[in-house]
Amino acid sequence: MRGVLKIDGETQALLPPGLTAYWKVNHLVDAEVVDTRLQVLEVGGQEILTKDKINLRLNLAANWRYRDVLQAFAQLTKPLDHLYRELQFALREAVGTRTLDELLEDKQVIDDVVSAQVKDRMAPYGIDVASLGVKDIVLPGGYENDSVPSG
Repeated sequence: MRGVLKIDGETQALLPPGLTAYWKVNHLVDAEVVDTRLQVLEVGGQEILTKDKINLRLNLAANWRYRDVLQAFAQLTKPLDHLYRELQFALREAVGTRTLDELLEDKQVIDDVVSAQVKDRMAPYGIDVASLGVKDIVLPGGYENDSVPSG
């Protein structure tokens, strides 16, 4: 655990673990505690149309960590929210450009496409995505298999 020191809303320094004190005279001093260990971010219940207009519901999990906390907080107001949105966008792009048959034939393609896009998009912000994967794909009613586990 580390602390990101912000003075008057501007990111200043990365604080080490332990007690740190600052005078708050005429300044807004804030510290946000961040976990620098590998973490899991779940993106659940994403309903996405395939290229052939079939509505799927997907759940995705991503393992990530801060490579450079100051870089992330200097460029992004809420780094975790940004990562979540990038995962959503990449998932929509991976699924929306393929038919249901293409996705069911090669479920790994979703993981590969989303992983490549998100890693590239988050690297400039000091965030590394170690791994990610679609946990399951829920098909709409009327199909023989109502849920298709990924993997």
